[in-house]
Amino acid sequence: MLNNSIKISVVIPTLNEEDNIKELITCIENQTFPPDEIIICDGNSSDRTIEIVKKLKEELKNLKIVKRIGKCRGAGRNSGIDQAKNNYIALIDAGTKPHENWLEQLKIPIEKNNEIQCVYGSIAPYIYNTFSLCMSAISIGKESKKGKIIKSVSSILITKNLWKVVGKFPVNSDNNYIVEDLIFLEKIKKSGLNFKTNSEAIVEWKLANSIPQVFKKYYEYFSGGLETGHAKKYSTTRNLFFYIFAVILSFYLSLYLLLLPFAFHSTRTLSYINNSYLLKKNNIFFLFKNYVYVFFIFIIVDLATYIGLIEYYLVRKWKKFQ
Repeated sequence: MLNNSIKISVVIPTLNEEDNIKELITCIENQTFPPDEIIICDGNSSDRTIEIVKKLKEELKNLKIVKRIGKCRGAGRNSGIDQAKNNYIALIDAGTKPHENWLEQLKIPIEKNNEIQCVYGSIAPYIYNTFSLCMSAISIGKESKKGKIIKSVSSILITKNLWKVVGKFPVNSDNNYIVEDLIFLEKIKKSGLNFKTNSEAIVEWKLANSIPQVFKKYYEYFSGGLETGHAKKYSTTRNLFFYIFAVILSFYLSLYLLLLPFAFHSTRTLSYINNSYLLKKNNIFFLFKNYVYVFFIFIIVDLATYIGLIEYYLVRKWKKFQ
């Protein structure tokens, strides 16, 4: 059944996004299929985010600021969806840039079948140098097709009815990441409601572009995953003990044993180089350069996850035990 009367509300949770919020709103406003309303749900930004949005609001009558009940990003999405006037809700995160036909591509499956209550778009990394290229391969994963992430709450169209049926995004009392996006996607999968995928509905996102940003990102991801049971804590614990055991043995037996963790880390690095769609290229210099970058980025990622693991068991678990 063809549906030509679709109206879409775009919901954007924000927190200290003064550097990119204007560009994002402009990109959404200039879509080939323009939204009926754009909802900004801010988490008490301490920078100029709201000032910028209010200035844009003077010209854009469909731009709306709503109060966020709760601090985390999931709370922002919940408040924005709750106050949206339309049944169709497109979700996107600040710090991203949608292709100009993003909304048009998202609505295509619903135009063909209005019983569909969820359309997944795709996420593609914004690549501008070698660091971002290698970072994107790690973030997306070696199994991803054509360098995109399919099924993300940063490129999705849902109905308000789906949001009510599967349950709202999980929230926490602070602004820490609790993998609320993954939990919400799991709920959709288990709900049995109709959904489709259109990988041509593309949103580009800017990855961490420095060592401190990489560390912060993966520390938060892993800590949030541990809190909700979504982190791979057993394999991470195993790897951590392997490294510690190899280092201890090297002092008692032979320093050559330090080659074991190096070999293990190198094997992981090569697996991404060999299987990543983004890193495939028949150029030895290109591959070697990427190998070096991925090798050292993985060290930062591992340090972040190991520190998150230790902090979780020695601090958070201990507090709960007391």
